[in-house]
This record gives sequence, C-alpha cells and structure tokens, in this order.
Amino acid sequence: NGAFLDVCASPGGKTVLISARYSTELKLLVAGDVTSRRVAFLLENCSRQGVENVNIVQYDAESPLPFADLTF
Repeated sequence: NGAFLDVCASPGGKTVLISARYSTELKLLVAGDVTSRRVAFLLENCSRQGVENVNIVQYDAESPLPFADLTF
C-alpha cells in the first residue's frame, strides 16, 4: 500500500536508509519511539541527513498504535 512504519526508530539509521531506498515508492513513511528524548534524537538525525519525507511521532509500541487499521 506504499506505507511503512518504523517502530522503535531512534536513533534513525534505519529510517534514513528506508527513506533513501524507497522514497519514490512510499506514500507514507512514519517513524517513532517511546520517549520525547528518543523522538528528538530521531528528528535531529533525520534532519541532519536531509530526510524530509518522514512523519515522526511519539508512541508506546506496547500499546495499540495510534493509526487506523490497515494503514501499514
């Protein structure tokens, strides 16, 4: 469906590689982590590497994720 969710994404290496490899194929790239500190680190690293097509969110992956069913 052209959507990818990177759970537990900080520090961002995986997210950057996914963005670079699949940038033309992905309609939606979401990456997130559990704490605001880890999310800030993820955002900083993506920004530093020029990744602009990722939506960064904070969530607890041990709980139901805040996305509609079948999004990913």
